[in-house]
Amino acid sequence: MFKTAVLDVGSNSVRCSIHSNGNVLVKKIITSRLGEGVSLGFLHSSAIERTVSAICELKHFAIENTIFLI
Repeated sequence: MFKTAVLDVGSNSVRCSIHSNGNVLVKKIITSRLGEGVSLGFLHSSAIERTVSAICELKHFAIENTIFLI
């Protein structure tokens, strides 16, 4: 079975969904609040760090689920 993972980085959360044959097998969501402070015209470094950490965690989640394409 060929599985793929999709990472979606939004202003409030990072999502990972794992797919096979057009079906969603599992989803995981981490709230990172990347958009914190954007109304002031910039992203907070802490928000960027949280989001990078979430991306790394979801990458490992995808690898643990035998994903070949991220």
